[in-house]
Amino acid sequence: MKHRSDNTNIKPSIGNSTLPNARLTLHQEIVSVQEESNVPVVLKAIDLNRASKAVDIEMTNAEVFDLFTSPEHPTHIAVTHEDLVVGMIHRDYFMELMAQPFTRELYGKKSCRKFMDDHPVCIDAQTPISQLADRLLRSWNRTRLSAGFVITVDGRFYGTGLTGDVLAAMLIQERLLSEELSRANQQLKELSTRDGLTGLYNRRHFNQVMEYELRRAQREHYGVGLILYDLDFFKKLNDALGHQAGDAALIAVSKCMASHLRRSSDLVFRLGGEEFAVLVAPAQPDNMYKLADHLRSCVMELAISHPDHPLGVVSVSAGIAVSDPDGESFSCLYERADQALYSAKKSGRNCVVSASVGIAESQIES
Repeated sequence: MKHRSDNTNIKPSIGNSTLPNARLTLHQEIVSVQEESNVPVVLKAIDLNRASKAVDIEMTNAEVFDLFTSPEHPTHIAVTHEDLVVGMIHRDYFMELMAQPFTRELYGKKSCRKFMDDHPVCIDAQTPISQLADRLLRSWNRTRLSAGFVITVDGRFYGTGLTGDVLAAMLIQERLLSEELSRANQQLKELSTRDGLTGLYNRRHFNQVMEYELRRAQREHYGVGLILYDLDFFKKLNDALGHQAGDAALIAVSKCMASHLRRSSDLVFRLGGEEFAVLVAPAQPDNMYKLADHLRSCVMELAISHPDHPLGVVSVSAGIAVSDPDGESFSCLYERADQALYSAKKSGRNCVVSASVGIAESQIES
C-alpha cells in the first residue's frame, strides 16, 4: 500500500517522543496527563511517533548511512516516491548489510530501494493502541518486536513507530486503567457506606463498624460508647414546614455533630429517618455524658426554626450506653442505648439519659 508523504502539523494526543528513551518519556507524559485530567488515557498510534525522517527513493545508500549515524540516530527511515510511502529502511538491518565486506563500495552510490522493506505496515495515526497491537502481532515473526511501522494522517506520512513501543504503551495503559478501576471501585464502596442525604455513614456501615469495635474492645478490655440521638417532634416539623425543611434540618444537624466530635476515631452515623448515632471507642461513662450533652447543646445553638416545638427550635434527645469491657453483644448495647433514648423522650425531650442510670440526668431549657 502506498501513502502520501507530506508531513502535517497535526499534534499527537499525548506527546511526540523524539528521544531514544521514548518509552520513558511517553510513560511520564501519560501519567502527567492522567493525573491532571483524572480520567484514563486512551493511547493512539500518533502518541508513539518517533519523528523519523522520510527520504526519496532515489537517495543513495551512502546518504542513508549518514542519516543513521547522525546525532538524531533514527531507528527507521520511511522511503517515498512522488509523495507516496513506498517502503521503510530498518537501521539495524541496513547497518548490518553495510558492514559486510565491499557492500559500501558496491552499493554506496546506488538507490536505497535495494535495502528497503517494500511492504511496510502503515497505520492511521488515530488507531487505538489495542487495535494497533492486534494488527502488528497478528502477522508475528521473529523480528516483529524490533520492526517499525509507518504512521499516517489522512493517508499522508506523519512518522514511524516501533512495535516494542506499542507493547510498552499497552502495559502502561493497562496499569493506568487498572488503577482507575481500583479508584472507581473504592469510590463505589465508599458511596455504599454513605447516607445519600447527609453524607454521613449509613446504618449498614454502622452495623459493620460496631461489630468490629466490640470484638476489638473485648480483646483489649475497654468499653465502647454508643449515643443514639433523635430529633424531637420531627414529624411535626415536616407537617408544618414540609419535607424540604425537614431534610434541611437533618443536613444541618448532621454537619453540626460531625464537626464537633473531638477525636478522629469518633464517628457519627445516620441510622435512618431522624435518628443518628455516635460511636466512641474507647469510652468512659462520664466523658460520654459530657460529649452527648455537648452535641445536644450545639444542635440547640443552630436555632433551626420549628413552629410546633415548645422551644420554637429544633432539639435532640439522646440515650447513652457503654459496653461492658468484659464483652457485650451489639444487640444488647444497642437496646440499652435505645431504652435510654426512650427515657429521654419520655422525660421531656431535649435531654440526655445514660443507660447506667436510667433517668434523665439533664433537662436543659425544657
